[in-house]
Amino acid sequence: LQRLSPYAIKHIGKIIQLFKIWISRINVRRKFSKRSEEANYKNVGNQRTLRFVIKILKNSNRNNNFTLHGRFFSTITAMFCLQFSLIAQVPNGYNEFKYDNGKTSSEGFMENGRPNGYWKTYYESGKLKSEGNRVNYKLDSLWKFFSVHGVVNLEISYQNGLKHGFRKFYNNDLILVKKEEFLRDTLQYVFDYFQSGQLQFETPYVDGIKNGIGFEYDTSGLKISVLKYQNGNLKNSAINRKDKLGRKSGKWIDF
Repeated sequence: LQRLSPYAIKHIGKIIQLFKIWISRINVRRKFSKRSEEANYKNVGNQRTLRFVIKILKNSNRNNNFTLHGRFFSTITAMFCLQFSLIAQVPNGYNEFKYDNGKTSSEGFMENGRPNGYWKTYYESGKLKSEGNRVNYKLDSLWKFFSVHGVVNLEISYQNGLKHGFRKFYNNDLILVKKEEFLRDTLQYVFDYFQSGQLQFETPYVDGIKNGIGFEYDTSGLKISVLKYQNGNLKNSAINRKDKLGRKSGKWIDF
């Protein structure tokens, strides 16, 4: 305890300020919808509060007349109260958080101070930014991410908080340009596409490293290269090629 007391002496002024913040934030402003019994919490001033706490921790160096034991336990108590107050600010159930301009920044369900269930986030313009589900606080099922123009540009499938299934990338015309296959957060395959949406490359992975046999396709869907990977090293074998006159040239393989 004597080793910890100098720390308490140095920071006791900061802890008093934290107590003041906790007391001022304990009266949470809540708004209940007239159409349902779900609580709609407005996130007013949380970021300013946290910035204020950081400023106090960096700059404050006040003293008081507490005993060494009192200073130490005040430190522990204040830290616990601050953490409790931050959790208590957000009620269980449906919550809606706001930007300073009054538009919704995110909405969804909270449980014990943590997001759980279906959630949506928004740009300051009000357009949807992302949406997806959480199960037991972990990302689950399909999550969608949108550009500032409101177009889906990324989709990710999750299971128990891990990428499981496909991660898909789209251009602004909603055309698939890349697809990655995951198994419990480990990359298995990568599929690259032409801007037209037709498959161009198929690349296998083992433990996150290119390994195995992949293929390259032309715009008609014909396989034109066998891509042999070994520990990330590529051995390319050209097949099914045509000369300038459109005649078959070189090695041809039917799949």
